[in-house]
Amino acid sequence: MSRATATTFGGDQAQGLPFGSPLVLYEERYTAGHGDAHGVVVLRLAWPNITAEIVRTSFRTTQSRIGALNLIYNPLTRNCNMVVSTLVLQAGLALPPPPARFMPGYGQSIL
Repeated sequence: MSRATATTFGGDQAQGLPFGSPLVLYEERYTAGHGDAHGVVVLRLAWPNITAEIVRTSFRTTQSRIGALNLIYNPLTRNCNMVVSTLVLQAGLALPPPPARFMPGYGQSIL
């Protein structure tokens, strides 16, 4: 019996202090119940008339563009919220309302 997986895109700090370390981009696949998936927020595809492959291709292209900038992580600006916002906005999709009240970088684009 196969388990469902979810592909997650994001950005985080490299090992080290939150200020001054490189912004690291990632794409990971998690199976339901996997230990690394604990605490990961998975947003279901909210754009039903666009295939997941089109979105995934756009996200990967945008990740390459962000990665080429060699940015430094900042927990208040260049963080996972800003990376995800950039991926969604560059794909030409509407960004959903923030899921929490305080989300620095959410809604802002790196590009």
